[in-house]
Amino acid sequence: MRWWHIAAALFMSACDLNLPSESKIEDLRILDIKVDPPEISLFELGSLALEPENLPPFRRQDVTVKVLAAHPDLDATFSFEFVRCKPGLGSIPCDDGETRDRLGGGSDNTFSYIPVDLVLADVVGGENSLDQVAARFVEDPRDLINGLYTYINSAVSVASAAITVDTPTLEGVKRVVVFEPRIIARAIQEAQKLDPSEIPMIAGLALPSLCTNVDPATTAQLFTFLSTRTPNRSPTYEKIEIEIFTKNATTATRSVGLGEVVEVFEGDVIAIEGLAAEDDAEKYQLIDADCTLQKFRERLAFSWFSSVGDLSTNVTTEEDSLVDWVAPPFVGEPLRARIWTVLRDGRGGSDHGWFDVLVRPR
Repeated sequence: MRWWHIAAALFMSACDLNLPSESKIEDLRILDIKVDPPEISLFELGSLALEPENLPPFRRQDVTVKVLAAHPDLDATFSFEFVRCKPGLGSIPCDDGETRDRLGGGSDNTFSYIPVDLVLADVVGGENSLDQVAARFVEDPRDLINGLYTYINSAVSVASAAITVDTPTLEGVKRVVVFEPRIIARAIQEAQKLDPSEIPMIAGLALPSLCTNVDPATTAQLFTFLSTRTPNRSPTYEKIEIEIFTKNATTATRSVGLGEVVEVFEGDVIAIEGLAAEDDAEKYQLIDADCTLQKFRERLAFSWFSSVGDLSTNVTTEEDSLVDWVAPPFVGEPLRARIWTVLRDGRGGSDHGWFDVLVRPR
């Protein structure tokens, strides 16, 4: 561990500027809404061929939602509600004419649903036409080539707590990407049939023209990409490693488990590092506005939050992976603090964890 991290953390704790801290939990907060998987398709796997009058079987894939809520009272309990804006799966607040539909809820922060089933239930007369199904997912047709968005909306309420907060109920939104290679391939094929004068829309799909000036070799490359593309998966928070710096000694680096309690003395500094699973920083490709493939690699980031005590930074990355937490002064009885952490991949995938710290007098 680098000692300048410790010096910076101690300096920060000595300078009380009375500024609100993004990382300090002083009210009800939704820190993460994890969706797994973060990306789905509409149809079962198969060739890119797609006939609107003879659709392949829809993929009835479960998506699991898990909400991480935080409160300054570490023993607070919560109630959860999972809703959608009907028809479709829009984000809250619902648009005019939409109905707020409760999907489930209770004391459990985990919920599972099948997005495709909800969309199909809204198709007029039960006719599962391609145009009707696609329209339920289209937020901005220009986004079709790299995925459409559907949303899961969560409401968290404080059920019981010894500390009163300003926000007893809070709503959060998380998107699930819908990437369907068959629809993208068909859109490109239909666009390439058009004369430039027929731009900008394709009848039925309400889709701007795509790839109208792309040569056959590039089109073949795009179709290879669509047929072999790997869906985004959620990262896995593999472990949290800590090293404790006391007045006269330093402990060895060790891992802490979810919900584990670590004991320290007032003024001690815990140097913390979050570690994702191997190969979680996925390589992926996107189709740009010119219909060419661009290569990228996920940049994993860890967000940090605490109930009390000071954190040296709100976010760490692979390049700057350490965050320090300074134990506050002893105030007459042992103090329990909580440190929450959220791992994000920048594409909608996330995972989270936490551990507690018991602060004793020196």
